[in-house]
Amino acid sequence: MLPQLRILELVSCERFERLPELPTTIEEVFADNCTSLMTDNVGILMLQQISFTICVGLLENQQMHDMATSLWLYLFKKCIVKSGHFSIYLPGEQVPEWFGYKLNGTIVSMQLPN
Repeated sequence: MLPQLRILELVSCERFERLPELPTTIEEVFADNCTSLMTDNVGILMLQQISFTICVGLLENQQMHDMATSLWLYLFKKCIVKSGHFSIYLPGEQVPEWFGYKLNGTIVSMQLPN
């Protein structure tokens, strides 16, 4: 079933609730503005790129908060090693406690060990 599919884009699917287990060919998932999404699919940890912008259902789920923390740490290590850079966009106005570098403004820069 769609063996060439690499990118899955589900934008503004407000009734979409759960991301199923994905085929191994999928590299990127964009599920922006899927306000009912409450997935617990840890398979997304293996993707090259994910975006869950304005998925408010995910913010209300402690398990997803914990998974997001694990995902951030995993992707940070994976991307730094693979490409030398990493980007993350966090919802809301608060910087999580687990984020070690904080600065008021729009940019945070830091030196990372080799």
